[in-house]
Amino acid sequence: MKITSSSADDTSAGTGARSIAIFGLDANYNEISESVLLDGQTAVNTGNSYLRISRMYVTTAGSGATAAGTIYAGTGTVTSGVPATVYGMIAIGANQTQMAFWTVPAGYTLYLTGLFYTSGNTNANAWTNFQLIQRPLGGVFRQQSSSRVPGNGDFVVDLHTPLAFTEKTDIEVRAVASTSPSNVSAEFEGIYIKNPD
Repeated sequence: MKITSSSADDTSAGTGARSIAIFGLDANYNEISESVLLDGQTAVNTGNSYLRISRMYVTTAGSGATAAGTIYAGTGTVTSGVPATVYGMIAIGANQTQMAFWTVPAGYTLYLTGLFYTSGNTNANAWTNFQLIQRPLGGVFRQQSSSRVPGNGDFVVDLHTPLAFTEKTDIEVRAVASTSPSNVSAEFEGIYIKNPD
């Protein structure tokens, strides 16, 4: 992966973000991670090869105490600090990725215990439909659950009987709002249990 920023101030000696941590999976779906020193809009190659990037966050910063630009992980030609294909990004001010998807590592089962959705839309009679989607290895994406949230509200799903997802399954949340503009967020939580040998 190429790690870049839209700002020249996100460098190893800059006023913005200086380094980030990256977490993901390798080609065998095993968990891997590393730290990368930034070089502004110039791409820095990761030491690892990633099948999935699940999370990135800023670990050190200069006097600005935050990322000065949007930080990207991607491939292809970099233009003004933005790779042609983006696989993860840290938005300005967030200091970590905000992605509602996950892939279960090899050798584990994920037990999903809760979901949390919010919708911010003040238009009359507005709503947002949230879908929890899963794709087992070799399969297709299909809906696991669906929840409709009123225009300006939230919805919490406490799963007293956890949903089980086998190793190498991709999980993501998708949202479709009835009208725009609409701000949405999604969160899910669970625990891994190592599969028996």
